[in-house]
Amino acid sequence: MRPVTFFGVLCVCAHAGSVNEGREYFEVMRGEFGIALEIQHCGCMVDQTGWVDRGGDGVGEFNGDEARRASFGE
Repeated sequence: MRPVTFFGVLCVCAHAGSVNEGREYFEVMRGEFGIALEIQHCGCMVDQTGWVDRGGDGVGEFNGDEARRASFGE
């Protein structure tokens, strides 16, 4: 699996309002497939929670260090 595949899946989950499924795929992406977190994945997680009016709840899905590496390519 490639990172772009999960980006597509996470986007679909965000637009469908499928937050729980999106979170599951997010964890599978990182845990089972060992795919490095990218800024697009972070954005999808935040977007998912926004679609269901849960504010920035998705930000808690990853820690600050991971988000910083994804944002700045470190």
